[in-house]
Amino acid sequence: MIAAGGDGTVADVVSPLDNVDRPIAILPLGGSNNIAHALGVGGPWRDLPLRWSLEAWTRLDRCEADGPWGCRPFVEALGSGVLTDAVDEADDEPASASEKQANGRAAFRAALSNAEPFHCAVAADEWSWEGESLIVEVMNIGYAGSRLALAHGALPGDGLFDVVIVTPDQRGDLLRWAERPDYGPCPIPTRQAATVRMTVQARPLRWIGLPINRRFSTPRKKSVSDRLSAGF
Repeated sequence: MIAAGGDGTVADVVSPLDNVDRPIAILPLGGSNNIAHALGVGGPWRDLPLRWSLEAWTRLDRCEADGPWGCRPFVEALGSGVLTDAVDEADDEPASASEKQANGRAAFRAALSNAEPFHCAVAADEWSWEGESLIVEVMNIGYAGSRLALAHGALPGDGLFDVVIVTPDQRGDLLRWAERPDYGPCPIPTRQAATVRMTVQARPLRWIGLPINRRFSTPRKKSVSDRLSAGF
């Protein structure tokens, strides 16, 4: 099976598949291509078919989010805060993929500079956190937004979420990193969990890049057995 497109296309292809090992090749044709990048898929897309091999698979977890909307699948990340706000700031008519990424990163920096803190509570099996935040992201892969590696070192098939929580006192550190995000690891530490419950009041939720404008109290869960293997 071949998934040709951006992150939304890849997620649409892999999410409904049965829970079996199934080789999926990715042709990254989108703007950010976060999923492909997390799986090590890079280079000119026309050259990729020559590298496909059933001997070289990378495992990719799939996730579910339960909330007032019901149950929805996701592959990349789910959260609230600056990344959600940046969706409204970015130019939606870029001339190229590189321009789209640059516009998205500029929108992220602008949203981070102006963001107002919001209250959030996050609970996992072995830890919990509650307080004022600028960003809360439950990440399945290391990248979100315009290929921003917010969860440095995250593995796409380890059965664990990497939870990124940015507090107001970390704004300056994250802004400095966001000026050149490809040249060093994100300075924000992450927490891991297989199942997470996040509660946010009066803030929109971002789900595969799209805001859902409603208040919510949302469990985030990923089944460790709900996996597939992507072969490249």
